Amino acid sequence: MSVNQTDKFEAEQRWFAPLLFWLCLVVASALFGSVFLAPKLLTRIKLRHDYHNNQLELVAMEKQVQYLNRVSEALKNDPQFSEEIARIDFHALEPDTERLPVNNSLNPVMNINVPVSEAVSVSLPWYLPMLESFIQHPHLRNIFLLLAAMIAIFAFAILPQPEDPIKQKIPDSSDEKVASWMKQRYHNGDE
Repeated sequence: MSVNQTDKFEAEQRWFAPLLFWLCLVVASALFGSVFLAPKLLTRIKLRHDYHNNQLELVAMEKQVQYLNRVSEALKNDPQFSEEIARIDFHALEPDTERLPVNNSLNPVMNINVPVSEAVSVSLPWYLPMLESFIQHPHLRNIFLLLAAMIAIFAFAILPQPEDPIKQKIPDSSDEKVASWMKQRYHNGDE
C-alpha cells in the first residue's frame, strides 16, 4: 500500500470510532433509563387505563341518569304511562284487554331498571407483561445496570480517542522546547 492509500484509508475509517463511541453511550443510557423509568412507565400506563375505563363508565352512567330522568318526568306528567307501569308491575290486566307482544323498541313502557351498559374497556399495551416482569425481577434489572456500566467503560476506556487537533498543529510543546534548550546549554558546558 502506498502512503496516499494508507492516509485515504485512515481518513475513511476516522469516523468509525466516534460513531461507535456515541452509539455505546446511547445504548448505555437506554439500558440505564429503562431500569429507572420502567416503574414510572408502568404506573402511567395503569393510571391511563383506569382513567379511560372510568370515563367510559361515567358516560354509561350519565346515559342511565338521562333515561331515568325521562321516566321520572313521564311518571309525574303522564297518567297513562304511570297506569301502564302499575299494571305491568302488578300484572293487573282488565279481563277484556288483549295484549300483543311487540318488539321492545316499540313498547311504550320500557324496563325502568336499566342496568349500566358494559362499556368496552381500553386494552392494555402488548408490552405490559414484559414490563411487569422486568420490574418484578431485580436480578434482571441488575444485569441491565451492569451492561450499561460495562458499555460505558468500553466507550471511554477501550475505544481509541481522537487526537487533539491543537497537538497536531503544534509539534513541540513549550515544555519540550525549554527542556531541549536547557539540555543543549548545560550539556555543552560539561564537555
